Amino acid sequence: MKKDIQERIVNGKKHIIYPQEIKQSIVKEIEKGLLSVKEAQEKYGIAQAGTIQGWLKQYSEEYRTKYMRVIYTDAQRRTIIREVESGHLSILVACEKYRVTQETIKDWLKVYSCLSNNDSIMQENTINNTSKMPVITSKDKELEALKLKIAGLEAMIDIAEQEFKIDIRKKSGTKQ
Repeated sequence: MKKDIQERIVNGKKHIIYPQEIKQSIVKEIEKGLLSVKEAQEKYGIAQAGTIQGWLKQYSEEYRTKYMRVIYTDAQRRTIIREVESGHLSILVACEKYRVTQETIKDWLKVYSCLSNNDSIMQENTINNTSKMPVITSKDKELEALKLKIAGLEAMIDIAEQEFKIDIRKKSGTKQ
């Protein structure tokens, strides 16, 4: 293993180039719990923990799914908010499922909500009272139909923006 490792001097500093196989074996040892990052540094003579963190990001699916930030598109955010608004998910469950904080979900509710009264949704979801079944009235049915229409129109706008590579939606704070 040692003979595959290359050393280079760059700007007066010694840099060690590890082959991909060694990097992957170190990552596997860390994933299995045989070594901590600190122990791997000492065992393999790696100067900085950031080097191993980079390898974990690159080679460890487990690390990527557990610890790395997820970036959602506007369409994905709207879908998540629709799930929360419809009552299919509480804010807490949405946080766990989509790996975001409660503050993020609440911010998305303010931006992407189809309903006008977001505070009541946030309060209902934080209380997480699922035992009450709402009575569906004609206004509720009309609201659901309008939400569906909005969702369809937003999807059309998303597709048009992707297809034609132009921004259709008005950005907040821009002058007309």
